[in-house]
Amino acid sequence: MKRKFLVVLMLLLLWGCDTSQSTQTTQQTTLNGKVTLETVTVNFADGLSYDDFTHIANADWQLVIDHESYYIYFYQTTCTACQSIKDELLEGVAALNSDIVYFVEIQEVSDVNEAFAFDYIPTIVHIVNGEIVSEDTGASSVLNVLEGLE
Repeated sequence: MKRKFLVVLMLLLLWGCDTSQSTQTTQQTTLNGKVTLETVTVNFADGLSYDDFTHIANADWQLVIDHESYYIYFYQTTCTACQSIKDELLEGVAALNSDIVYFVEIQEVSDVNEAFAFDYIPTIVHIVNGEIVSEDTGASSVLNVLEGLE
């Protein structure tokens, strides 16, 4: 009887250890000068990675996404400040219900649209109707913006 109880208990505990999450990401395509998005489902079983989120691959697309309002997070994988907030940032973005955050990994100056004025990363930019509304730079500023998103 004890053995049966232990087996059932172990099964319940193992069942409860499933950390996979499901969220949506997008694939970029161009149409009439705007970037439109196709939704696909991604499962996260081993934690979150930058690669699990939608990246804007072309600097020219950064201001023409086919959404009224969205955010772009600029980072580098070698940036100490970016790495210090990575887990908290990715978990926060994965939990969003309505606000949209895209990612840009900066490897060269040409990865950033010349309309942006920031000099440091991490930076999160809010864009509404193709216009830059705000640019927030620094780890704590980025997390503060993320806290206000839904």
